[in-house]
Amino acid sequence: MTLRSTLTALLLVGLSPHLGAQTVTIDAEPKTTLLDGKTMIKAHPLGIIFGDYTLSGERVLTPGLSVGLEVSARFASPNRAYSGDDDNYRSGGLLWGTLADRSYFALTPELRWYTNGGLGHGFYFTLYYRFLSMKQNHLREYMSVPRQGNAPLEGDLTYRERLSAHSVGIGIGAQWLLGAKKNIVLDWHIIGVSNDRGIGSVEGTYQFRDKLPHQSDIDENVLRDLLIDRTKAHSDGIKATIDRGTQTFSITKVRSMFISPRMSLSIGFRF
Repeated sequence: MTLRSTLTALLLVGLSPHLGAQTVTIDAEPKTTLLDGKTMIKAHPLGIIFGDYTLSGERVLTPGLSVGLEVSARFASPNRAYSGDDDNYRSGGLLWGTLADRSYFALTPELRWYTNGGLGHGFYFTLYYRFLSMKQNHLREYMSVPRQGNAPLEGDLTYRERLSAHSVGIGIGAQWLLGAKKNIVLDWHIIGVSNDRGIGSVEGTYQFRDKLPHQSDIDENVLRDLLIDRTKAHSDGIKATIDRGTQTFSITKVRSMFISPRMSLSIGFRF
């Protein structure tokens, strides 16, 4: 299935239960407001439970059209180690990096079109861009290094990842204005998906379980290929370096492409 087909299917799934209900559930034009009523500040309280902090602002330009800016961040939990198997952005799936000691900063400007022409309320479509800077620390993997004529050497590697990515996505949602003055905002971003492209790096250390460096009896190319394979840093044009004395390694220019979801329920105020 192509990316275009995937995006279309997701939008239709999220759209179907809400098109029939929007004329009933969406509030009418606001009667009373603070200031000019075209500015909204919102936060995602449910995200705090999972360590994600998000603050967004929205400004109505004309009836049915608004622009917004969302700032999101997550802070890493120190001194925790995780297996990196199929649990990072290079897995290419929709739900990546859920367990790793992950921190990130994301900046997401967006353009919204409200289908009922409302001033910041109603069913909407959104087009957004996102810049993402992410770190994953304390990832850990087991390794077994083959040796010609001898038994394989067992060892462990601990590494961290860095990523900078850019993406463009589309989504659907609904927003309500609540309260006597219609100045309480409830924003449900039903579903959004983006195609992300990034460049990252992997750095870490390795150690054999017999505590010896094995600089002479293991081929460096074999060791390099194994480190790339275990950290899943396969990419065209990568640069991998190994310091066998300190048993450290670095892999740079790791190119990645993955798909990310965007879903949220936020609450805020209109001014």
